[in-house]
Amino acid sequence: ELLEARLTGIDDGDSRSNAGGTKSRTPAKRGREDESDKQQAATAPFSSIGESEGGGEEKKQKKAGNGGEKSTRANGGGKDKAAVGVHPPSLAATSATADARTQPSIVAVLKSRHISSSSVGGGGVAEGEVEKIRQELREERERRKKVEEELGKEREEGNRRLEEVHQLFEEERKSSEEQRQRERECFRDILAQSAALEREKARTEATHNSLRLGRIVSHRIGHRSFEAFEDGLELQRSAALTKRIEDELAEIEAELNRREGKEVDKQLSSEVMKVRRDRLRDELAEQKRRREVLSREKEELIRELRRIREEEHCRFRHFDVILHNRYLPLSLVGKGGFSEVYRAYDLHELRYVAVKVHEVNENWTEDRKMNYVRHATREYDIHKSLKHERVVALYDVFEIDSSSFATVLEFCSGGDLELYLKSKSTLPEAEARVIIAQVVSGLRYLNQQRKRVIHYDLKPGNILFHEGEVKITDFGLSKVVEESSADSLELTSQGAGTYWYLPPECFASASPHTPPKISSKVDVWSVGVIFFQLLFGRRPFGEGESQEAILAKGTMLRAKAVTFPAQPGVSLQTKAFLRRCLAFDVKDRPDVLSLAEDPYLNLA
Repeated sequence: ELLEARLTGIDDGDSRSNAGGTKSRTPAKRGREDESDKQQAATAPFSSIGESEGGGEEKKQKKAGNGGEKSTRANGGGKDKAAVGVHPPSLAATSATADARTQPSIVAVLKSRHISSSSVGGGGVAEGEVEKIRQELREERERRKKVEEELGKEREEGNRRLEEVHQLFEEERKSSEEQRQRERECFRDILAQSAALEREKARTEATHNSLRLGRIVSHRIGHRSFEAFEDGLELQRSAALTKRIEDELAEIEAELNRREGKEVDKQLSSEVMKVRRDRLRDELAEQKRRREVLSREKEELIRELRRIREEEHCRFRHFDVILHNRYLPLSLVGKGGFSEVYRAYDLHELRYVAVKVHEVNENWTEDRKMNYVRHATREYDIHKSLKHERVVALYDVFEIDSSSFATVLEFCSGGDLELYLKSKSTLPEAEARVIIAQVVSGLRYLNQQRKRVIHYDLKPGNILFHEGEVKITDFGLSKVVEESSADSLELTSQGAGTYWYLPPECFASASPHTPPKISSKVDVWSVGVIFFQLLFGRRPFGEGESQEAILAKGTMLRAKAVTFPAQPGVSLQTKAFLRRCLAFDVKDRPDVLSLAEDPYLNLA
């Protein structure tokens, strides 16, 4: 393009020289011609050129017509103002690359080859010089064509290689996904096989324990059927041994009573019988302790047998379903009225979780279905924001189908406090105190929220163990105290909950227009009942009574003072703490935050 511009300037200069001859130009005429040259240079197809080569040649031609000296000076000025080519901004990427490669040779040509004034004769340019420039122009065009062809080939090769890279990347991605899918399926199979082995092991142990302890049998009387537990061999032997000891002890007692006050020889034999009586009493006491252990094992066996039976008929028992494309149910933990809890494995986070499946009965009315869903949604809304080491974490919630949904919770491998207490009967004071301190720590967190939470259903079954730590769960009956509310709120669900663990104010009779008020002191009462149960193996009020009997007799409304059994003995500080928790009058009972600062728990 630079060579073409130069040729154009030479042609224009020849035309003007031929037209003007050797006549001298007036200053005005030279000014007009110079102005025309400037306008032509401004319209040249370059972004920045100091002075076009063609304009320089025109000036040389004009000055050559005015005399040799002026021509020489003009030619020298044109040499100083030789222009360097610049890429026009409108060129395509390929042309720009070609220009970048050809430009240095063009610039070198323009700098090295000048049309001197000596080559200009009679106002024209030598034909040999013009032909040489045209030859160079043809060579540059050929060179540019070759460069463009090379660039085209390189571009095609680059595109081909890029496509190959894309194909390799896509194949690698698909291969990785397939590999991950195979690994996931393999891992799922391993988990399912392991769970199947655990299930078989549990059934074998249950069968073995059934021979020792007994089994559940069904009986039918008329149209009514019920279940009963038949004692196993060990329980039968223990019962027979206990009866034999009791009978023998009764005979000795009767004989001693008959011989009382008789002659000396009979008195000596009576002393022997007394020794034997004391030995039998010790044996009877030992046998009773043994019977208590067997009874606790029997309760655990009954619970396990029912779980196994429910697992055989549960919804996700075949390890063939991955819920929410993530959770693999492995075993049934328990079953409630309208829900099933599974131990499952999270295939994304690689951890065990508890999946609680909520079922909506299709035979329910629409109002009942809505109430159930509303209740479960409310529990989820309360639980989802709670993040504390003493509260079971809620991970996820999802829909299974139109009649069921699931919540995903932290899995606690240690069971609940109720089962632990049944296996121990009572706990040492120090251990029970540590458990209660952890429970109160969790309750304190609930009452430090912007919207305070009253658990309202705190009991051993809702306190779980995980790796030696205590965690609170089940917020189905929890109450939320709004920021604008006072420390208490109206109890609108009177009658709900577990009566043995609820304080007297929850049973206070009130008209529908003035329901009773409750606060976090409800949970403080529950803490006192649980602590008492851990220490003495029974609840302080309503022990042995059903919930219906507690309500009918008004047991909790008469629970004005707590009495402590003689055994096992506990410290005075523990008794004082229990009295504070179980204070009948709400005003005398501390709230959760005050209880957490009690020196007895050492939580402050």
